[in-house]
Amino acid sequence: MNIWRKLTRMLGFVRRTPRRRKARVLFIGLNNAGKSTLLNRLKPDREQLSRKLISPTVGFTTDTFVYNNVKFTASDMSGRDGYRSMWESMYAHCDAIVFVVDSTDQMRFAVVKDELDMMLRHPDVADRPDLPILFVANKTAAPDACGASALAGALRLHEHVEQDRPWRLASTDAVAAPGQPADDGLGDAMEWLAELVKYARRR
Repeated sequence: MNIWRKLTRMLGFVRRTPRRRKARVLFIGLNNAGKSTLLNRLKPDREQLSRKLISPTVGFTTDTFVYNNVKFTASDMSGRDGYRSMWESMYAHCDAIVFVVDSTDQMRFAVVKDELDMMLRHPDVADRPDLPILFVANKTAAPDACGASALAGALRLHEHVEQDRPWRLASTDAVAAPGQPADDGLGDAMEWLAELVKYARRR
């Protein structure tokens, strides 16, 4: 095979390889929902931190991970009461929102719902009906965990999230070993989110 044929084949391979898309994603939820642990779980095994090294977020941190050929820059926002007001400053600058809920903390579902309602009413979210929201029911492997349908009912997702907004509810356990039943929903949900942001109009 001559050099030109080799070069043509190489260029053809490059053209067929999808370009890596960049997206900004906002991880929010109450404190102890497992946002940082979930974000750590989305990284390749070689980049994941030991669970002992993951500490509660103060303010916010920024990290990156790649999923389905999309490079996500993730803002991991603190869920402590004094820091939740910071969330709204990030809404205008993200391409997607991941809202993490501790499915074992049913005593605070009313607080989660209040924060969700404020988020959905904020102009930087309400005026962007194409902004996707992935709700993650975390810690579902725990014996006292609430089921996904019960959580959706408690938060009234089908009533409060606009019908034309792309959203999805996934169940997982961020500390469960890969392949366990509690991890069934995360992979499909992240593929759904990656596909949406690939074709979304850039701001």
